Amino acid sequence: MRSWELAEGFVSPGFVQLVGGDSPCSGYVEIREGDQWKSVCDSDFGPEAAAVVCRDLQCGAALPVHGAALIGEGIGALWDRELRCVGNEPHLASCPRGSSRGQPCPQGSIARVTCTRFRLVNGSTACDGRVEVQVHETWGTLCASHWDLSDAHVLCRHLNCGFAESLPRGGLFAEGTSPIWRDSFHCDGTEAHLGECPVTALGASPCSQENIAAVICSGEGWETTLSTSLRLVGGESRCDGRVEIFQHGTWGRVLDDQWDEQEASVVCRQLRCGKAEKAYNPPKPEKGTGPVGLRGVRCAGHEANLTLCNTSVPESTLAAGVAEDVGVVCQGSRRVRLVNGQGRCAGRVEIYHQGSWGTVCDDGWDLPDATVVCRQLGCGGAVEAPGSARFGEGSGQIWLDGVNCSGAEGALWDCPPGAWGQHDCGHKEDAGVSCSEFVALRLENSTGCSGRLQVLYNGTWGSVCSNLMTPKAVSLACKELGCGDRGFLETQGTSGTVSNITWLDRVECGERNSSFWQCPSDPWDPQSCDNPQDEIHISCNDREKIRAIGGKNRCSGRVEVWHRGSWGTVCDDSWDMRDAEVACRQLGCGPAVSALGEAAFGEGSGPIWLERVECQGTELSLQDCWAQTGDRGLCRHKEDAAVICSGFVQLVGGDSRCSGYVEIREGDQWKTVCDSDFGPEAAAVVCRDLQCGAALPVHGAALVGEGIGALWDRELRCVGNEPHLASCPRGSSRGQPCPQDSIARVTCTRFTGFRLVNGSTACDGRVEVQVHETWGTLCASHWDLSDAHVLCRHLNCGFAESLPRGGRFGGGTSPIWRDSFHCDGTEAHLGECPVTALGASPCSQENIAAVICSGPPSSASLRLVGGESRCDGRVEIFQHGTWGRVLDDQWDEQEASVVCRQLRCGKAEKAYNPPKLERGTGPVGLRGVRCAGHEANLTLCNTSVPESTLAAGVAEDVGVVCQGSRRVRLVNGQGRCAGRVEIYHQGIWGTVCDDGWDLPDATIVCRQLGCGGALEAPGSARFGEGSGQIWLDGVNCSGAEGALWDCPPGAWGQHDCGHKEDAGVNCSEFVALRLENSTDCSGRLQVLYNGTWGSVCSNSMTPKAVSLACKELGCGERGFLKTQGTSGTVSGITWLDRVECGERSSSFWQCPSDPWDPQSCNDPRDETHISCNGKQPEVPPALGTECPSSTSCTDREKIRAIGGKNRCSGRVEVWHRGSWGTVCDDSWDMRDAQVACRQLGCGPAVSALGEAAFGEGSGPIWLERVECQGTELSLQDCWAQTGDRGLCRHKEDAAVNCSAASTTAAPPPRADPTRAFLSSSGRVSLPVIICIILGALLCLLLALLAGQVRSARTERRGSERAWEPFSEAVYEEIGNSPAWEKQARFSGSGDPADSYDDAREVPDPEKDPVSGPGGWEMPGAPEKGAGPSDTPGESTGYDDAEEMSLAYPPEDTQTGTQELSAQQFLSPRPAEPIPAVGLGAARREERTVPLGEP
Repeated sequence: MRSWELAEGFVSPGFVQLVGGDSPCSGYVEIREGDQWKSVCDSDFGPEAAAVVCRDLQCGAALPVHGAALIGEGIGALWDRELRCVGNEPHLASCPRGSSRGQPCPQGSIARVTCTRFRLVNGSTACDGRVEVQVHETWGTLCASHWDLSDAHVLCRHLNCGFAESLPRGGLFAEGTSPIWRDSFHCDGTEAHLGECPVTALGASPCSQENIAAVICSGEGWETTLSTSLRLVGGESRCDGRVEIFQHGTWGRVLDDQWDEQEASVVCRQLRCGKAEKAYNPPKPEKGTGPVGLRGVRCAGHEANLTLCNTSVPESTLAAGVAEDVGVVCQGSRRVRLVNGQGRCAGRVEIYHQGSWGTVCDDGWDLPDATVVCRQLGCGGAVEAPGSARFGEGSGQIWLDGVNCSGAEGALWDCPPGAWGQHDCGHKEDAGVSCSEFVALRLENSTGCSGRLQVLYNGTWGSVCSNLMTPKAVSLACKELGCGDRGFLETQGTSGTVSNITWLDRVECGERNSSFWQCPSDPWDPQSCDNPQDEIHISCNDREKIRAIGGKNRCSGRVEVWHRGSWGTVCDDSWDMRDAEVACRQLGCGPAVSALGEAAFGEGSGPIWLERVECQGTELSLQDCWAQTGDRGLCRHKEDAAVICSGFVQLVGGDSRCSGYVEIREGDQWKTVCDSDFGPEAAAVVCRDLQCGAALPVHGAALVGEGIGALWDRELRCVGNEPHLASCPRGSSRGQPCPQDSIARVTCTRFTGFRLVNGSTACDGRVEVQVHETWGTLCASHWDLSDAHVLCRHLNCGFAESLPRGGRFGGGTSPIWRDSFHCDGTEAHLGECPVTALGASPCSQENIAAVICSGPPSSASLRLVGGESRCDGRVEIFQHGTWGRVLDDQWDEQEASVVCRQLRCGKAEKAYNPPKLERGTGPVGLRGVRCAGHEANLTLCNTSVPESTLAAGVAEDVGVVCQGSRRVRLVNGQGRCAGRVEIYHQGIWGTVCDDGWDLPDATIVCRQLGCGGALEAPGSARFGEGSGQIWLDGVNCSGAEGALWDCPPGAWGQHDCGHKEDAGVNCSEFVALRLENSTDCSGRLQVLYNGTWGSVCSNSMTPKAVSLACKELGCGERGFLKTQGTSGTVSGITWLDRVECGERSSSFWQCPSDPWDPQSCNDPRDETHISCNGKQPEVPPALGTECPSSTSCTDREKIRAIGGKNRCSGRVEVWHRGSWGTVCDDSWDMRDAQVACRQLGCGPAVSALGEAAFGEGSGPIWLERVECQGTELSLQDCWAQTGDRGLCRHKEDAAVNCSAASTTAAPPPRADPTRAFLSSSGRVSLPVIICIILGALLCLLLALLAGQVRSARTERRGSERAWEPFSEAVYEEIGNSPAWEKQARFSGSGDPADSYDDAREVPDPEKDPVSGPGGWEMPGAPEKGAGPSDTPGESTGYDDAEEMSLAYPPEDTQTGTQELSAQQFLSPRPAEPIPAVGLGAARREERTVPLGEP
């Protein structure tokens, strides 16, 4: 410890203390004797001793004693000697003492003292006069600049003088000669004394004797002299609460069984609190426990005093009811406050009315309204009147709507509003205020705790001048900024003029000041100094004078320390774990994981400040350790030291490091945090600590499952402005499980605010987005209705009606963000949508995003919830300020049509009753409705259905699917712009058949999704097979349509396809990364854009950009640029340059860059080559592609086995949302393992393992409770729960042991067909040879049968010529059928399994004959043993006649060569029927062999 710290921190233990009070200056008296504190008997303690105690404790003067405290159990030892003080002693220890009495307190009570530094002087009594305050040993008069009734009430009550009656001018009580204190108290009226109120002095103007504070209280000793005095306790002010009456020297409860507004009116009148608003009986927790002062009272309502009412109510009358405590809320209790801002003069407006706090709606809210609020609070004038819940959404009641103040009113409720509680708003419209006297501190243009100190006043930031600035003032500024408890002034050599406004000078903080705002200074002046060298630059606290650079978070990277005004590195000479432990502690992180050298996180620049650091490991900072200075030149930056710390907090189980459930490190263990111990303030701090932006609203906690691990059992009491979670105060250990069986989850976003500006209302205008602390306009390059709907809903403005050009709402001067949001319309706000910025072009002021929303919900507004868009879901109606369910027992398309029309969602597609799991649970807004179908609004329908009618059925929640809910998406690709086409229709997702699917069709999809143009229109389930409905077939777009369903297809759901024909799309804005010609994680970085691979230029490429590229490639989380010595020209296209990823970017695609340009750089040395710290996942030999980096990667390849002896054993990991994640072992069994082995391209499963048998994974857990049948092709085809619920931990990772690579499993898509028959050595295996031989024999048999059939047909042609035209017609029409073209395409694929599966799709001719184009039915095969027959539809006795669909069209008349292969087997001669005997038998055998078995 430094010597100055010891001197400043040492405090004598003391002789006396006051305990059990509301401050160190009140309570019962304890005296220290030896090592023990002892209570003092009241009989041994007089007023002289009380005066000495207050003087000794430097607490001012003693208030008159009104009685002692009764001794309770556990009070401890008693001091048994009398204190014989005179009253002028400086310390209690100086008072003479009597001898020991050796007996208990004679009256059973102990001494209490209340000290005060406040008094009233020059009045006619002790309860009126000029207000004086004692500061240390000096009494001074208080300035009245902010003195109001709330402050005065607190003082009167504290002095035992009742309440404040009036605030006369100070001159009424004569001027004093004492100094005038410029401190301002800001009480809310509930404090015990003025010392508990917030205090400010900064910037206060000088005060004259005419402007000093004074008060006339209701009376000296009012509660003891008036036998019928009343008071209200437990409320928010002196004018509301439970009623108590003073009788016989003590306060007693008032009980009654018929308490109403007549009695309440008398109480409010007696207390001078205005009219009565409410009479009530307090709930059980708020009932009194003391003696009863009055039982039963009946008032007429006009009495001036409660004792003038009838208080002699007969016991018999009272016995009829239950006499309970009574309470009152008077008009005088109305108050206003600003909450959720950074100070008392900015925040959300809340009003206290009828005993509860409520908000104000922003309808018509403007500066005159805000001016009244600021004046009420003594906060100067109004600077801003924000709406749309700028300061967060409130809860409970909304008291006022449509407030219309002139600005001259005395209180907000004096303005002309609607009735109390009448509104058509939600809390998303809560009004806010920023007043001129809202003050705040910041360090200009600083991301740390060093920079130019600025103060916000009157809505404007200005500098602080350094005259008289003391170290104490700097320390208090650092504390206010959340940058520790110490700091120092930095010397600046700036010349020229000062930076605009300089608000303050001569800030004189003393040792007794506890807040920067309490420090006296010169008055506010925008030109406080004019020399730039006088502007204050400070650097705070050792903890902030260190940072870790280049790691994945703030707790890992190159160690840098701040010294002499600049950052410098630390040399790795003698750098070890003890040094790293200190560095981690100083960083506010968890224990050190590793101490690294040799510039492990890249070389730094600038000075090297420390060499040969020698820490013991227990120091608080590196500056406390022994070290040599780095200015001797013995170290180079290639020796920079680095550290990896464990961190204090992390988010796990989410889709990035910025989302998931919360874990806190305690010792060497990560512990989960209970949701009940975690509030929104803590969430904000977590996101700030992790450098992840702002916290999204919490939508619920994750349920705790088995194996969740240890739990953090202390409450986090964050204020919300702490820099790190470790800085938050914590409650004591609860020692019990999570009370609600839930754990805390947090999702962060770098977008911290959204608003519409320059519109006529809060619901239209130019879109502005706040990124961290800066507001900017959003570019409209990808702005569409889905994005706009999300924003309107988030702002409580209904839905988007139109997207006007941004120029309509002005250009603005703020920066223009080029980020593009890609919402699907279901997100809660834009921060939840995918975002891209890479390659975005510059944006002009004419191309900025704007929207006109429908407006906030009004009475009878509707919404649909729980669907895939705003146009489908369960119906809710807005009534009486809240959303309610709609129930009906005969809901049909007539009612649904009205709902869709009212919501402007097109025609109704479906009316339904949601299943049980999707039903609502809130209040019912409408029960029973009958519509004709033409009404414009649901309330115009018959909503007064008789109860008897409803009783005939069961009224249930109702739902609607409107045409406006139709959407398209691309799934199973690597991004949002490539994948299988799926359409949302009638509330269900379904696929599109590839019949006739081509580029014009794909162009429509790409345009709908904002993905540029179409590059490819692949069919044959290139992106994997879908499931469920196939919505469209034979789509035939021109390319100019607005949506895929506008093209001429067949009817919805009508098709002749299977999911092996699902259509896909590759759009021009599909992007991907790869390392060119690389089998590991090192090589030339390339990006796919517009269907072409191109290089990335290295200008402005940062380590952060390299790290994000490595993460995107699945190659770890760190990497470095490789220096290339190439000369000549660049290799082909170079798509990107100046990729500038900041520390806040969480994805490579979110990094801003120069626009896409195929010639971004022409020097090959500028092409980016990187090396990552991870390894690319092994690619199974059967795949023949680099997954997941390949653009054509499908589900089958998105799996790997890690940690085993080969690629067929290990921990199971799947690829999802751009990263690898594990599978939970819950319900993991051999059927699941069988599917995993098949997906890996391995043989049958040998064992299904759990409990992290091959080690614990990292990152997300993607799947839980996988339930496979065993026949699926991939785990993604199995039923499973998503792993984002937090019920599984990595110690439960599933694993698998598969046998050697399978020889019978069908190869994955796009693989070389011949490779499936090769062993791992590349030679044909014995089972394959046997299969080939058997296949050859079978083919010979088929050939013989075919010859016999053909011969029989030739013989019959002479006698049965009548059938010839039909046969030829059938074959001719089949040859022209598109289905045959498709079959030919499939047959050429080389995959037998494809043909078999397609064959199954043709129905049995007996049950559902396949009609030819001319209406002719397909002839069935001849019946076994019955001889040839051409009779159409005649039964053959075989169940395999469907194989006829496998024949080639007659145009292909060339006979293939006789090869012994599966392809030959599936290619009979054209115009000949397939021999059903051989083929059917083969198919039956094929169907009985389980997949994956040899």
